[in-house]
Formats: sequence, C-alpha cells, structure tokens
Amino acid sequence: MTFNEKEILNMFQGFNFKSIFDDSRVDELVLYLFDKGYVFDYDFGATKLVIIPHNKDYVIKIPFQGYYEDSFCYFTNANSDSDFDWDYCYVEAERYYDICSTRFKKFFAETIFIGYVDDYPIYLQEKCTPFNNSYKKAKEKTVKMDSFLQKHHCYYDLNTDWCIDLLKYCGPKKFKEFLALIKKLKWDDDLTYDNVGYKDGHPIIIDFSGFRE
Repeated sequence: MTFNEKEILNMFQGFNFKSIFDDSRVDELVLYLFDKGYVFDYDFGATKLVIIPHNKDYVIKIPFQGYYEDSFCYFTNANSDSDFDWDYCYVEAERYYDICSTRFKKFFAETIFIGYVDDYPIYLQEKCTPFNNSYKKAKEKTVKMDSFLQKHHCYYDLNTDWCIDLLKYCGPKKFKEFLALIKKLKWDDDLTYDNVGYKDGHPIIIDFSGFRE
C-alpha cells in the first residue's frame, strides 16, 4: 500500500469520535467527509465502516463500538485479550500480523493500524475486489464443494463459490491445509460472500475478524 499516514488521519480531524461511534452515525461521518471535498465510496457491516477512496490502493476501516437493541450495547467479545475487546478492526490487524509468518499470507488482505483521531483508532487495508454476489458457479460444482466443506466440519457460512476459485488457484493439498488452518484458529465463522474477494486474480479474505456478539 502507498499512503500518507498524516494525510489520512487529518481527513477525520474535527469529527467528534468522543461520543459513541456506531452504525447510526455513518451518515454523519460520510457527510462530514463529503463537505471537506473527499471523493470516496463507503460500505459498512455489523462491526465496522469502510471508506473506499477513489484512485488509492487502500481502504480505511473504522470500528464501531457496539450496536443498538433496546438500548446501546458495547461490543465486549471481539476475541481479543487486549483493552480493545470491542474493536474488531484491532483483531483483524492482529490476525494479519500473526498470519504473516505462514505460507498463507497472500490469502489475507494486508491490514494495519495507522493511528488515532481523538483517541479513536483508524486502520488501513489493501484494496481488493469484493466477491460479486451475483457470480455463481455451476450448481454441480457448488453442491460438491458444500459437501466437501461439511465433511471437513467447516462453518456453514463459508463462501462455497469463492472456495471453488481458491481450490483451483492453489491446488487440493494447499487448499486442505488452508481449511485446516482457519478451522484450527477458529477464523472460519464469518467468511460469507461479503467478506471475501480477489486481489490481482487470486482469492483473498477481506474481513477476517469474525463476529461473536
């Protein structure tokens, strides 16, 4: 990734992160950035906001602190032993650091912490192409892959169409080793269609923090 850390953090200077930041404040931050002249797309899920700048090779990830049911609830189980047990982006950066020592590094999008704005953490991840939900394999191949994943006791949400591409890319031996690794690490609990994609033609995971709330 090519980036200017100070420039990125300055984008958010003046925005109030000191009050609770969750999905109810996405529009507020997006309008704040648009008003400052930034050009970007954005997306968000249950645990984080993703800012996607145009003409950059990275995306910006900002964690949510929790969610609303009847009242606001902090995330308290992001699977981290640190003080950031609410921060799913922290977990993702931590996991990327750990996976770098293995032969499977290229299948996880590079994710790093770059600094704080008002004591609120900001992260970067290399830009990838998300899996297109309308892209489907032949039904026969998908059924076979579903059966294979069930045989290996992998989580039912694992993206079977993406797994077919991964198998084709790395071969049966490495594919089985990859499944065994994410199963052992318990990283296979949220690899849905939205959380995987492609980078330079090879399959890659873009959200591997899991979800345990």
